[in-house]
Formats: sequence, C-alpha cells, structure tokens
Amino acid sequence: MKIIYIWDAYCGWCYGFNSVFKQFHDRHPELNIEVISGGLFIGENSKPIGTYGYFESGNQKIAAMFPVTFGEKNLQLIQEGTTVLDSDGPANAFAVMREQIPQAQWSELAFEIQQQYFVEGKSLSEVSTYTDLASKFQLDATLLVQQLTKALKENTLSQTDYNQARAMGVTSYPTVISEVNGQYFDFRGQATTVEDLEQHYQILLKEG
Repeated sequence: MKIIYIWDAYCGWCYGFNSVFKQFHDRHPELNIEVISGGLFIGENSKPIGTYGYFESGNQKIAAMFPVTFGEKNLQLIQEGTTVLDSDGPANAFAVMREQIPQAQWSELAFEIQQQYFVEGKSLSEVSTYTDLASKFQLDATLLVQQLTKALKENTLSQTDYNQARAMGVTSYPTVISEVNGQYFDFRGQATTVEDLEQHYQILLKEG
C-alpha cells in the first residue's frame, strides 16, 4: 500500500489535520507515505492575509475540531493583514528537508513547519525559519542555509510537487490518497481523529 498526502503549509485545515495524520504516521513508520505540497497560495491567490477575510473565524473552527492551537503571534499577523501568503517558500523548503530525513518523519516535518507559522507567527519564506528546525531533525544548519537559499531562488522543487498533485487531479487540501493493487482510494474521507484514520487503514488492508 502506498499513501500520498497532499498538503499546503499555509493551509489551516492542513495544520489541524496534520496533528492527527502525524500520530497515524508515528503508529505506522513502516508504511510508504509520500508527502507533497499542493500549492494553495500561489499565482493570483498569493495575497496579503487581510484580503482573504476568513482566517480568524476559520482558525477557531479548526481548533474546535482538531488538537491544535493558534498562537498570539499568528493572530497578530492576521489582524495586521499585510503578510503575503506564498506557498512557494515552504514548498521548496519542505522538498529540500524531506530528502535529508527518514520518510517516516515527513509528516512530522510538515507539522513542525506549520507550527512555525501558526504558533510562532514566522514567515515560511525566510530561510531562518527552517534553520531553527535543523537540530530537531539532525541537519547541518550551515549546509541547510545554502540549500534553502538556492532552492527558494530557483523555485523548481515546489513546481515538481505541484505538477504531481495536479496530475492526480488534486486541487483542495488536505487530501490523502491510497493506492492498493493499482486502485486508488480516498484515504482521508471525513477523518478528524487518528482512530478514524486507523479504521480506514484497516479497511483498505482487507482490499489488499
């Protein structure tokens, strides 16, 4: 079985779901789980926070449904409204970092990156945001700076992920697809807990 998780770093619903998906991934490190960025806030949809108008109320709904919190610094960003959301930055950074850690940690990395924004209120387009995570994932901070600077400038790794997501017809996030014997299934469904995901997994095991 292969599981493909498509997310976006600036997506609040992905942040909520990641807290649950990470727990599932921790339970099953043996699974082939691919995590790719979908590109929610790119092109014409990459705008200052204040122009969207739904983040504060949306975050309240997410926090009520999932075991996550939104920090005061993130709330300040929303209220100020000037920070531009650009998914290219975190998509490139995630692509660089995931290649240097075990696949079993990919969902953990995604969640840690999101906490930098949703809790700490940091920009996900700044290299320094990711070097703060280097020690947690046992990465060389100096080398990481070089790699991230190059990746953010070239902006090609993100496009590879986006193209893969589009090829699967995915345009909303979070989306989780499972492949079993050449057949594809909606793995996420309406899951909001790790128990929901575990139930879906056990059902799909029977398909195999």
